[in-house]
Parts: sequence; structure tokens; C-alpha cells
Amino acid sequence: MAKLFTHHDPFHIHKILGLFVLLHFLYRFLYGALIRGFVFCSVHHANDGLCSPDKVHWDAICVVLHAILSWSSLLLPLPKTRNYSSPMIWTEFRLHSITFATRGVVGSLISLYGLWPQQLLLNFFAKLALVLATCYAADWITQKHGCTEKRTTNAMPYPTCITPEMQQNVKYIYAMKQFAAALSCISEDPATPWATLLAIQGAPLLMTLVRKGKIQSLTYHRAYILQLATPMYIFLLGNLLHWNRYAGVSLAVHDNMKRVTVVAAVHLLTTYLRITLRYSKFLTWAISTAFIVVLTQIPILWNFVSWCHTNPYGLAFLVSRHVLLGQGILRHYVPVFTLAKKAPEKWEDVAMAWVNRMGSGIFVRVAVDTTSSKKLLD
Repeated sequence: MAKLFTHHDPFHIHKILGLFVLLHFLYRFLYGALIRGFVFCSVHHANDGLCSPDKVHWDAICVVLHAILSWSSLLLPLPKTRNYSSPMIWTEFRLHSITFATRGVVGSLISLYGLWPQQLLLNFFAKLALVLATCYAADWITQKHGCTEKRTTNAMPYPTCITPEMQQNVKYIYAMKQFAAALSCISEDPATPWATLLAIQGAPLLMTLVRKGKIQSLTYHRAYILQLATPMYIFLLGNLLHWNRYAGVSLAVHDNMKRVTVVAAVHLLTTYLRITLRYSKFLTWAISTAFIVVLTQIPILWNFVSWCHTNPYGLAFLVSRHVLLGQGILRHYVPVFTLAKKAPEKWEDVAMAWVNRMGSGIFVRVAVDTTSSKKLLD
């Protein structure tokens, strides 16, 4: 079994930063979201007297260290060719990971210091620029270091027990989560773009464990799924625990869950436009960004979103929506969590039995029709 610690990391810079990032995730999610009631101290929290202005700078430094972790991965050597038999890091993936992690850090820093333009059109163009710049950077990386036919998601290796149909469903949800991650970075809450880093930076760690022989590819997919799902439900639980704690003191406290709700709604639209209707990237993100701006900048709409997070009846509505959305996603992930000892030909029957038991949800309809999206995802 290959050693986890090697001489390729000078002064153990990458490992030390990785350990800090793991502890940082635990601290922010457990203490920030669940105990304190807000993940980061932004200028809005400081203005409301919930923390000192110096705390804003400290939180910004912690976020920047996430970017340094991703960029420090360039110190480590990689095989020149991609391994298609197991999920392992290759050059294109590493550069994509750095690009998307940098996007999350930039979005978080802008929100920490309240630097998003207040004027409606400027706000729209600034957010659209961040999203499209990341998209075009990722496309350039693929052209230089990858393959347009076998991309990161569509050519990801799966265990032999996962049928092609099941793979297609999981790929569809991975695509949805990628859309949600992009929208999170323009949500104007520092915690929401930062939370996308859990999966973005967690995936390379899991791939490293696969390469070192510590885990199998099925374990990779299981852990990656949990990384994708964890932030939303931690934020939701934190909102339930603290829904009335800061009433009359600060509206910024509940911002992260309000932004998550907006992102959860708009990313369904993004998926429909890009995968079902096959709109261009520019048009898809222009429309989606416009919806983000409208929902967060128009007072009457934002007041409704705020009501859903600070009123018992609104919270009941909110929880039901997120539970139904989670149920729809779980339908596609059930095969990955089923015991691998099952015979491959019986997996589909097991999955369908779970689906029948789960019932149906309002949000599921958007994710069910994967037939029309197969060509794009492939």
C-alpha cells in the first residue's frame, strides 16, 4: 500500500494546509452554523454589533487559506495520463479544482466585505462576469489539458455494480450540484460560496486516498455525495435552532440559509435551461443570474424569503420544500448506498423498491427526465 505521506510535498505545506482546512470546516459548521447561529462574521454582522471589525479580517484570512491549499497542489507531481479505471487526480481535474475553489473564495471574500455593487444592473453584470469567467477558464483548461468527449463528470469511473442507467442519474445530479455551486458564489453570503469548497476540495482528498489504496471507488462516490449534501442541511438545522435568537438585532444572521433557499430554487431553473432546453452557457447563466439578482435585490421578494426563515409557518414551508428536494436527489443516489454485495442484475429492482417507498415530491419532476439530457451529459 502506497504511503500517504511522501517527499513530494516540500516542508509538508500542502498537508498542513489540508489539516487546517479540515478543522476549519468542522469549526464553521459545528460552532458557527449550529452553536453561534452564523458561520462567518461579515461587515454586516460587524455593523450590527455581533462581532468586531477585526474578526472580519480574521475570517477572510481563513477563507484565503482555502485558495492557498488548492494552489499548493501544483507542488505535487501527477501522472501525465488520466486513469479511467478509478477516480484519481489528473492534470485537467487539478486545474479545474483550483479554478472552482478560487471562484468560491473570491465570492466569499466579496460577500464578507460587502463589495457587491448595490445598483441593480452593476450587481447583475458583476455576478455574471464571475460565473462566466470561471466557465471560460474551465473550458480553456479542458482544451489544453483534457478531452471534450471524456470530461471530468461524464467519464468518471464507477464500480461495475452500478449500471449505465444508474450512472446517468447520478451524473445528472452531479451536474445540478455544479450549477448550484456556481450560483452559490454570487449569493452575497460569505458562507454559501465557502460551503461549496467542501466538495471541491474534498474530492481531491478522496481521489488521493483511492490512488494510495486507502479506499475503493464506491467509497469515493459515497463520501462525495455526503460532501455535496452536508452544507445545505447543516445550514437548515442551524436556521431552525436560531430562527428567533437574533430577532430585532440583526437580519444578517439568517442570510446564509436564505441565500441557500434562493440558490436551491434557481439551480432547478438552470438545470432545465442548460440540460433540458440546451440553452448556451451564456444565455443560461444570464437568465439564472438575473433570477438571483431579482430574488435578492427586489424588496418585496426578498422580504418573502426572509419571512420564510424568521416565522414558524414560513419555516414549516421551508423545511417541507427542502425535504422534498432532498428526497428527489436521494432517489438517484440510492444505488450508490446499496450494499455492493448485491448482484448487478438485481440493483435496479432494489433501487425501484426504494423509489416506490419514498413516494413523490414536487421538485422531483425536474430531475426525473434524464433521457433528453443524456447526449449533453455524455
